[in-house]
Amino acid sequence: MWDNVAGVYFNNWYPDSVPGSSSVRNELAANATKLLSLYKNDVDALNNAQVAGLASYADLTTAVTKNELIEKTFVESYQLARDVVYKGLALTWVGDKQDKVACPLLDYQAKVVATVEPRFVLAGRRLAIVLAKFAAQLRVLGLAQ
Repeated sequence: MWDNVAGVYFNNWYPDSVPGSSSVRNELAANATKLLSLYKNDVDALNNAQVAGLASYADLTTAVTKNELIEKTFVESYQLARDVVYKGLALTWVGDKQDKVACPLLDYQAKVVATVEPRFVLAGRRLAIVLAKFAAQLRVLGLAQ
């Protein structure tokens, strides 16, 4: 349900997502482009962009530690799980192993999509900041090829 965003996004990329395979990569690029256009104005409540302009990887790690960005990200994720993901779901199923769990209702599936899509964009933005600084650090250390 959550892994493939209620069936909206394909999540079994292997074996097609290897270097040179264009079909899956084109689909990923199209999805990313669509999501970026839909959620381009969303604000990062933790303001991770504040660390994007720092001069070095060391400055990044210092700021992330000082501002407790990792801890705040975990708390944000926990709150989202508590207030959105599991809210309203019956978590007391006690059926037998052979019983089937009913698929969530369509309104819940719509909530999954509405929750996950902007989180994809936010996670990508946050990750891009870290990866840019990490790549720069690799170059500084002479480890980049």
